[in-house]
Order: sequence, then structure tokens, then C-alpha cells
Amino acid sequence: MSRSRIVTLIPLLLISLCTSCTTGVPEQDPYPAPSLAGPDLTGRQWNVEEHRGAVVLVSVWASWCGPCRDEVPVLSAVDEQYDPDELLVLGLIFRDNPDAAHQFIEEERPSFPSVVDADGTIAVDWGVSALPQSFVIDRNGTVVARHFGAVTQEWIDDVVIPEVAR
Repeated sequence: MSRSRIVTLIPLLLISLCTSCTTGVPEQDPYPAPSLAGPDLTGRQWNVEEHRGAVVLVSVWASWCGPCRDEVPVLSAVDEQYDPDELLVLGLIFRDNPDAAHQFIEEERPSFPSVVDADGTIAVDWGVSALPQSFVIDRNGTVVARHFGAVTQEWIDDVVIPEVAR
């Protein structure tokens, strides 16, 4: 493929990616949730498997990601609204400097815990392609929704809350 053709295709690819970011439409059928286990920044261990029976909202973030900061109030609000036995919000810190991640948490004050993914292997297993990215896991451990970009209250109301109500 010629360089000029590649340069022409790049804007089209970016437009299609941005469109999928704003729609929040899952890119595939439901599938079993990959493993997500590890420590948070305090050393407490988390494992999604231990929360079967609850809906889990996984948000992949990093301190250098501006939209990740934007979604913290929305994620914290839904986290505070539900008991963790009904809905657990769990962050996944993607390949971030520990000091920067600590500062992010100190500044943004998320109400939910976040597992450290220092080398990015958990995110790779989840198919993360950009940040932020969020996943909804149903009570049986199946990923039933995926959202590209910062979550909005509308997405929470349209996708997450109905899953909790099931």
C-alpha cells in the first residue's frame, strides 16, 4: 500500500474510532470475563472472581489520561449508590508510574479501588485498545458491555443500571 493511500486512510480510521468511542456500543457478543486479579495501591488484593453474583464495572485508566479524570465523578457516584454485593466498581491502573497513580487518586478521590496493572498484561488480556475503556461484567462473570472513552451518566443509566436491576 502506498504512503499516500495510508495517509488518506488514517483520518477515516480515526473518524470510525471516534464514532465508536461516543456510541458505547459493545464491539462483540457477550464473552467470559478474563482474569482480573492483583493488588491496589495500598497492597489490598482484589479478584473479580470473588465478586460473582454482583455486577462489576471495570474502568481502565491511567494518571496521564485526561478523559480518565473526567469520568471519576460519574464512576464514584454510581459506586456510592450501590452496595458492592450489587455493583462493584473496580479500576484497572494501566502501565502507570506508581507515584503518578497515587497523585491521581489523591487529586481525584475516586471512591472505588483500582488494581495495579504495571506491565499492562491484564489490559492486553481484556483487549484494551485505548483509554479510558470500561467493561460491564454480569452476575455470572460474562462481559456484556464495553465502552470506549469516558463513561457518562447516560451510559451508566442505559447500560449499567439495567444490568444491576436484572
